[in-house]
Amino acid sequence: AGLSKWLSLTGTGVWNFGVGSVKEVYPEWWGIDGTADEVEINKAIQSFERDGIVQLQPKTYNIAAVISMNKSSIYLKGTGKSLLASVSGTIIKKSGDGYDAIYTTALECRLSDFTVDGNSKTDDGITMLSSNHCIYENISIHNIGGTGWGIIVDNSGVNQFRSININESANGLYINVLSTNPRTGILLKVSSKGSLVMVPMIFSTVQLFSARNFGKVLTV
Repeated sequence: AGLSKWLSLTGTGVWNFGVGSVKEVYPEWWGIDGTADEVEINKAIQSFERDGIVQLQPKTYNIAAVISMNKSSIYLKGTGKSLLASVSGTIIKKSGDGYDAIYTTALECRLSDFTVDGNSKTDDGITMLSSNHCIYENISIHNIGGTGWGIIVDNSGVNQFRSININESANGLYINVLSTNPRTGILLKVSSKGSLVMVPMIFSTVQLFSARNFGKVLTV
């Protein structure tokens, strides 16, 4: 099918591929046009019951609302991140205020190889809510404005973070884990938006720089 539009739906219809029938899909199949590209990305995510790859291209996707990762075992995959949004690769760029770039509520999902450009807009880069056993890898989060955070981890655990960069943003990383039995991981203190918590997380090669509010991180 290439990268041309060939899927057309009306109303609230959703195109569903059977489990295992298609390995990966491209948002371009639904007609990416450079405006409100989250619509087609979300349709691509929803097309899987589970176990599929949504493959993004080396270009900028402009989003006017949130990308919702609410299907388990889905892989949102770009072609590479950059520390500066101006450098080529896969870029997810916000065009307005009042929404996060990516909101994850899924289990066992994976996101990798792209840049989130907040475009100096408010709200957050990536938010996880009750999202467990996911992998976030090779992601750059850039230019989050207002009081927004690069990454928010809210009541989510046993997630892995590998090679994450948050730069030129209002705030860096915020973790709020609600657990009666917190286990080993990272001891994190955030100065203005949280307290000392023990987090069941795995962090590898995480970099925070050029942000105004990092807090204090102690590895255990």
